[in-house]
Amino acid sequence: MLPILFSVGAIDVRANTTFFILGCLVGLWVGWKEVKRQTSEAQLPFEPKRILVFFAVFLPFVYLIGMVGAWLFHWNMLMYAPSWQKFAFSGWISYGGIVGALVFGACYPNLFNDHSARTPDIVALVLPIFEGVYRIGCLLNGCCYGKETDGFGGIFLRNEWGVWARRYPTQILYILLGFGLFALLWSRRKKSAYEGELVVRYLMWYGLGRFLIDWMRVSGTTWGWLTIYQVLDGGLLVLGIILWRVLSRRKKAN
Repeated sequence: MLPILFSVGAIDVRANTTFFILGCLVGLWVGWKEVKRQTSEAQLPFEPKRILVFFAVFLPFVYLIGMVGAWLFHWNMLMYAPSWQKFAFSGWISYGGIVGALVFGACYPNLFNDHSARTPDIVALVLPIFEGVYRIGCLLNGCCYGKETDGFGGIFLRNEWGVWARRYPTQILYILLGFGLFALLWSRRKKSAYEGELVVRYLMWYGLGRFLIDWMRVSGTTWGWLTIYQVLDGGLLVLGIILWRVLSRRKKAN
């Protein structure tokens, strides 16, 4: 496809880097709109500076946790693929990044004494729209590619090594999952019965969606009949179910 969008002198502008940045900007815009709505409904002052401070701390924290997660699950990546860029933008980062983002969203109100908005649910809104945008870079870069197939649904695509073949379009399915899940959560944001409901819906639907898509993705590591990605997808789904049970009981108790 187009892993390098264009070059400026000796600097290559890569697709994955570009769409990662665009995903962050779109996520910032979504968070901005939702905080503004929630503060307006609560008749609280809208403070743009707080949002900028949030993202200034949020992004490096989430990326750091994602890198730690990538190292834990694929610690030898740098040994056989020493490219820092390959490691920094590997699919392994997304799992740690998701957990880090939700943890930060839950801790932020108390750490920064800011209870003006439902921060965890706003993070849950930001994550799928970010992924929908970022995965366009994956498609152009050829990473996170699907297995070769002659059956239904195969599309002629390249992998990250430049090999073209009919493959399951896993990157396109990730894009559709991101935008579709965002649309679902966006439609529910004004109807949520309790704080954390969007987080629950995100974890459950994202975990299930990824689990199904990752059947078609190339993976070098398997645990029994599951790929390592599916094990982690199942973990997100289970986490969502546990959180749903906890928050549902807390709501009934109140």
